[in-house]
Amino acid sequence: MKHLIIILAILLSFFSCESYGEKAKSGYVEVYYETEALKTKATEIAKYLDKNEFSKDHTTSFKLTNDSLYNVKMVVKEGSEKDASNDMTFMSIGYLLSMEVFNNQPINFMLCDNSFKTLKTIPITASIENK
Repeated sequence: MKHLIIILAILLSFFSCESYGEKAKSGYVEVYYETEALKTKATEIAKYLDKNEFSKDHTTSFKLTNDSLYNVKMVVKEGSEKDASNDMTFMSIGYLLSMEVFNNQPINFMLCDNSFKTLKTIPITASIENK
């Protein structure tokens, strides 16, 4: 009976965990995706951000979804989405991803809590052009 209770507890813990999908990882960057169609882009995001040393000392989590636009969700520290001094940094990341990974397509760069609930959306609608 004791073994049955332990097995049931383990099974329950597996079913109660929320799944964010499959994961592409490069260095300290991990990008979750839910469909096979997003796997390539998720891998490109992870490799691009890792190559450019986006995160050097701790894992940073992203999630890629697609409805009418690609949505790149980034887990941020609580409150950082409200700090205006961070706006340019977040916009820069969004623009770089749009240009380097999504071929200048518009994207939504979303700042999220640690369960990928959107706290703030930054629409990236045009690439930065050299003038």
